[in-house]
Amino acid sequence: TPPVITNATLYYSAFILRALWCTLYAVYVIVATARTRKVIRERYEIPGSDAQDAVCAVFCNCCVLGQLARHTADYGTYRGQCCSDTGLPYDAP
Repeated sequence: TPPVITNATLYYSAFILRALWCTLYAVYVIVATARTRKVIRERYEIPGSDAQDAVCAVFCNCCVLGQLARHTADYGTYRGQCCSDTGLPYDAP
């Protein structure tokens, strides 16, 4: 006899796929944030380590993104602009 596919089986399969997708996305965001922080840290000669970048990306991702934004632009002088290449107005250096 062929296997019986019930609603519970479909629901469980969808749940597992969603959990897998969410986990993979979270890992991607953490890795991308840690690598970006490392690049900025090396470019501006900020002391730190790869481990520190990873820990910060895992436990306070939004803080890391705010720190990167503050460090790479002078928002006191130039207003932030959505959908530009740098996040600043086109006339900013």
